[in-house]
Amino acid sequence: LLKSNPFVGLVLLNAVDLVNYLLVGLMFTAVFWFTRRNKPRWSAVAMAMSWLSILLHFLTDISFRMFSLAGQFADATQSLKQTYISSGEALLAMNNPTVVISGPGPMLSLFLIFASGLTFSILLWNKPPFPRGTALVGIIANSIGLLFFVTVFISVEWGWIPIPLNALFRIPWYILLILGLYRLWRVEE
Repeated sequence: LLKSNPFVGLVLLNAVDLVNYLLVGLMFTAVFWFTRRNKPRWSAVAMAMSWLSILLHFLTDISFRMFSLAGQFADATQSLKQTYISSGEALLAMNNPTVVISGPGPMLSLFLIFASGLTFSILLWNKPPFPRGTALVGIIANSIGLLFFVTVFISVEWGWIPIPLNALFRIPWYILLILGLYRLWRVEE
């Protein structure tokens, strides 16, 4: 699939998450610059968690390594193909994006991004130009995200439930954050 339709293959391997994490990092950096005025320590903790999360995600993402292996596999002789299959299986064993619990790097990355989002949401409570709704939606989204880890601990079969619920609040939260940052930019202009 990665050779015949690379875009679909990379999407299935969650390569789009790399773009998401990068954009979230930029957005959280802007929120950090705003929140650091009132709560510098907590803002720094949230910023450190978010950039550590992004770094972990980039270091443990297997999308482009699998893409490279697929290209090498397609051009390999029959005797080398088994080597590339074994390498691909080893990568998927470390971090399989199609399972509820992937490797420790991606799990820690996910935990840190939810924890930093929750911290930033609490810091934004009652901080114009961000309405309370922005903070509330962020608190709900990131709490549901953190609930994923509790759910997985209780039952792996139910671990997938918090992630789509999180998206129902996380996407509106991103939009509200962007609107608040835009209002902030307009005020300071």
